[in-house]
Amino acid sequence: MAKVRYEAGRPAPYLQLPVALLMDPDIDPHTLTTYAVLKSYCDFGSDSGAYPSDEQAAKRGAMSRRVFIDRRNRLREKGWIEWRNSPGGPNAYKVHATLDDSTDISTQKTQGVQEVHTGCAGDAQGGVQEMHTTYIHLTKIQIPKSRLDEVTRFLPELDELWGFWTDWRARALGLGTPRQQKVTWNRLRPVVDRLLEGYQLSDLKEAVLGCCHREHNVKGGYLDIELICRDQQHVDMYVHHWRQTQRSLKSPTVEQTKMAIEAMYG
Repeated sequence: MAKVRYEAGRPAPYLQLPVALLMDPDIDPHTLTTYAVLKSYCDFGSDSGAYPSDEQAAKRGAMSRRVFIDRRNRLREKGWIEWRNSPGGPNAYKVHATLDDSTDISTQKTQGVQEVHTGCAGDAQGGVQEMHTTYIHLTKIQIPKSRLDEVTRFLPELDELWGFWTDWRARALGLGTPRQQKVTWNRLRPVVDRLLEGYQLSDLKEAVLGCCHREHNVKGGYLDIELICRDQQHVDMYVHHWRQTQRSLKSPTVEQTKMAIEAMYG
């Protein structure tokens, strides 16, 4: 029997699961299967080239379309996959082998990107910008050079919001200790956009609270900061939900109670 040669650009003959993904206590078998399914569509030796429809991917993983979409969102939230929406066609996926090689594929740009290292390192070298932060402290964030000044300008707000969101996400999911969420430009970009539009840090915090107290989002795990700040409509919706929740939780004042009794009995 002739040997089959597998080269870049051809379907993968085998799959490898990252140990970090396998050992993550928040990852269930369906999520592992979803990762493997998407990886199986990638070009061999590459993390891209996957264009399955939701139905195709769900069928290959022997799960419902709804379960596939839910686990796909969870993988993106944790930084393992990214995709570019294709109106009228399947999404273009990128499946990462580690959490250190994530890039934003929404525009398919690979040039003009500034690598921003965060943490408390020494002087910047080789054109790499060092940022000293508390919550946003992972190894590397790739930010377009054209947006670097904006990120630097809003860094205190981004840092505080990231910690606030991480804490409330953990509370909503019933996690004992907040898990540090991977910082990516895909997640930071909508937050920066909303701040540029005039939203205050307090507004975005209320949006986080509204999302984390909304039953639909909590049950589905739809708590990512990218979703919360995706556009003005999302922010306003979650802010409104939080304020409505606060109103329903507030006890009536003595004056309000008195007025209600008078209205009932005259």
